[in-house]
Amino acid sequence: MYRKGFQIESFFRSCGAPIAISGRSRCPAVRETLLELVAQGNETVLRTIIERSADPRDFIDDPAKLQAVIDYLNLRLTLDGLELRRQGPAVRLVNASTSAAVLESLASATHALDLDTVRTDLDRALVSPRQIPKTL
Repeated sequence: MYRKGFQIESFFRSCGAPIAISGRSRCPAVRETLLELVAQGNETVLRTIIERSADPRDFIDDPAKLQAVIDYLNLRLTLDGLELRRQGPAVRLVNASTSAAVLESLASATHALDLDTVRTDLDRALVSPRQIPKTL
């Protein structure tokens, strides 16, 4: 998707990542910002950027494009043992493992039942299956 410089700056800032494109090309500025976040070990902001890049609300008029974005990112994320998965109306970055698939099924069931606290615990478990709450 094409984005103007000010749109990229706004997106990154909303994810908690300061970026200044002024006078530079967009691609090198984005690459530099992402590499700085990786070097800093800022997993929270990186996770937010990845998940927001595939936010279903941005693809309401073109759901096929959303799936194409998810597929594109997953090809790269699986090399690090991660993947984007649909969880109800959201897309979340999770560990690519069979336990995550089981938890995802449970999470879908809780959406149908509307069990907020169970859904919250499952969402946390999907982010890191090794840290499954003892109350689950």
